Amino acid sequence: MLFRSSDPSQDSEGSAVAATEGQVRPQAPKTGAGKFSKLQLNSTALHYTVKGVRAADEARLDVRLAVSCQLVDVNQMLDSSCDPIQDLLQALTADVFKFGGKYSLDVLLEKSAALSELENFPGLKTRAEQVGFCVSNIVYRGYKTTNTLEKMLNDTITSRHQQRLEQEHLAAEQQLQTLRLESEVALSEQQNERERQKQALALALQAEQDKFDAAKVAEAHQQRLGLEAREHDQHMRLSQKQDEATLVALQKMKDLGVDLNRYLESLALSQAGMSSSSSASKGGSEALRLARGAALGSATYAPAPSPDLA
Repeated sequence: MLFRSSDPSQDSEGSAVAATEGQVRPQAPKTGAGKFSKLQLNSTALHYTVKGVRAADEARLDVRLAVSCQLVDVNQMLDSSCDPIQDLLQALTADVFKFGGKYSLDVLLEKSAALSELENFPGLKTRAEQVGFCVSNIVYRGYKTTNTLEKMLNDTITSRHQQRLEQEHLAAEQQLQTLRLESEVALSEQQNERERQKQALALALQAEQDKFDAAKVAEAHQQRLGLEAREHDQHMRLSQKQDEATLVALQKMKDLGVDLNRYLESLALSQAGMSSSSSASKGGSEALRLARGAALGSATYAPAPSPDLA
């Protein structure tokens, strides 16, 4: 199939470059400048530079794009346009100008990746359908601006990058300080917890020691009471034996005809003269009482503890 296009030697700014070998770069038709060439029906990549795109802050730049398109309806193309490639490029230019006019230069450069999305080229898609083409993909290939503006952009990018690095450095230092403080707080809490555990252990040990000491004192007291009780029992048995021996001796003296009353009175008087202690007098009185009881043949005997009768 033949396709009539403009003379490729008449190149100008904003022209499309075909990526497929043998594809011509069409221009607006001129009288006597057209010729026939073979029409390509396979997918084609058009490399195009949209010049003088004005941002919202009046900055200008050139936007380089690559458009992948394919002719799908030859009859519709012949009926609707005499230069479909130029129509597509005009629609592409209008979409890029519309997109760029919404943002300042800095924001436009940040959002430049959106120029690779077909959703941002509604005019191109509509015009492609009208002229029998199908646009499958668009690739943003970068931008170009004046040297002065390029230097300003580079300086801005460098400054922004430096600020971001400084912010990251400050954030890292703050995070490090936060981690250091958290570590110190955690260490302090651990030390306090160890101190509390030591105090609790010391109190528990002291309580056990106090309990042990109290038990030891109570045991010693019980042992002392038991010892005193045994000593008292021994003393009582010894006193009883002494009293029994005294009674036996007095009974023998009575059997021999000794006047026990006079003997005991003289014994008491002699002991009172040798000792002024009341215990001796009490012993003599007790011995006298025992002798009289024995002399009278008393059967009841309840001696009082008195070691002096020996």
